[in-house]
Amino acid sequence: MYKAIIACMIGSIFEWYDFALYGYFAAILGKLFFPSSDPLVSVIAAFGVFAAGFAIRPIGALVFGHIGDKYGRKKALVISMLLMTFPTVALGCLPTYEQIGILAPILLIIIRLVQGLSIGGNASGIFTFMIEYAPSHRRGFVGSLSVMSAIKGILIGSGVVAYMSSTLTTQELESWGWRLPFFAGAVVGLLAFYLRKKIPETPRFIEECKASDEDKSYSPVKELFKKSKGKLIRSIFMLVLNDIGFYVCFIYLTTYMTMIVKIPMETAMIINTINMLVIIKFAPIMGWLSDHIGRKPIMMGACILFFVSAIPVFSLIDKGGFWQVLAGQAVFAVGVAMYFGTMATMLVEKFPTRSRYTGLAVSLNVTAALFGGTAPLVVTYFIDVTGWNHIPAYYLMVGALVSFVALLFIKDRYREPLL
Repeated sequence: MYKAIIACMIGSIFEWYDFALYGYFAAILGKLFFPSSDPLVSVIAAFGVFAAGFAIRPIGALVFGHIGDKYGRKKALVISMLLMTFPTVALGCLPTYEQIGILAPILLIIIRLVQGLSIGGNASGIFTFMIEYAPSHRRGFVGSLSVMSAIKGILIGSGVVAYMSSTLTTQELESWGWRLPFFAGAVVGLLAFYLRKKIPETPRFIEECKASDEDKSYSPVKELFKKSKGKLIRSIFMLVLNDIGFYVCFIYLTTYMTMIVKIPMETAMIINTINMLVIIKFAPIMGWLSDHIGRKPIMMGACILFFVSAIPVFSLIDKGGFWQVLAGQAVFAVGVAMYFGTMATMLVEKFPTRSRYTGLAVSLNVTAALFGGTAPLVVTYFIDVTGWNHIPAYYLMVGALVSFVALLFIKDRYREPLL
């Protein structure tokens, strides 16, 4: 069990490290691949490509969900790992708009789409694999580790960008420095691919899904929509805050700090990195706690926290002082940890084994496509149109309200065996 969990976590760290790098380099990539006289227009274009990587994730969810539920979790995870590694190398080598013109942004979009396909099958596979291996009384804790590995990948990306921003000049960073983190990630990706090939299939899948291999007509997607459609819809609405909360507070907010609050990029990345550590510290605690009191109380508490604190926190961040910005984002970090630490296990416990991978993949990636990847683009656009800097706070409040209502209609199965 421990070897399987560690192998999954390493792969998850790599995939999310690579996927998040793009968001952290949005301002630079916007300038290099979408040059414009208005810097905000370039950033909007860059976030548009960021959103495109999410838009294709539901397709990846269907593809990898089918593979994972019919042919095995391990096979789906190995393929998704390979699919993430090659685009990472390509992105690091990609010529800019100045060098090859319009072909540069086109190739960038293609690379992001391939990465999006991979992520569409990765997170749901990691959650399914690790929690199916976990003892029933520790599912919440193990589930929090699966999410924590993704956060660690994003944290490493944040730390790398913070380090490079503080050691390289702006000219060095824009000319060649931004490429190095992608090359480094590709090396780790190959290691993760090797480790995933060595892990055994989950006993739960072997026990419950042998019929899937024998029944050639069996379709996990059809079974999901036939028997678990209501669970799927409730899961999608439950995850709205999960995506808006993270992508506004930890991907978009670094751009908000630099472009609106006028904090130096290296300072913004240091603050972001510190608060990512807060998530990593608190998420396992919340997962452990959910094994004792349930998943719903913690997740609903996170909804309330975001709804009440969003406007005061953005007002605090607008003051621009290091400690004020750090404290403001730390409030969001605690809320994200509460939701992230319990969300994965809540999802796994909702769906039956025969369609679990597909159920998680579709719900996670549909929500991510609609609300996660689009969040930076939406708030940036409306700030530009309205001139109202607190648009992100109201967006967070709406997400918190939607997820709170969805949770009211979801059964907490933390004391029950997996379906």
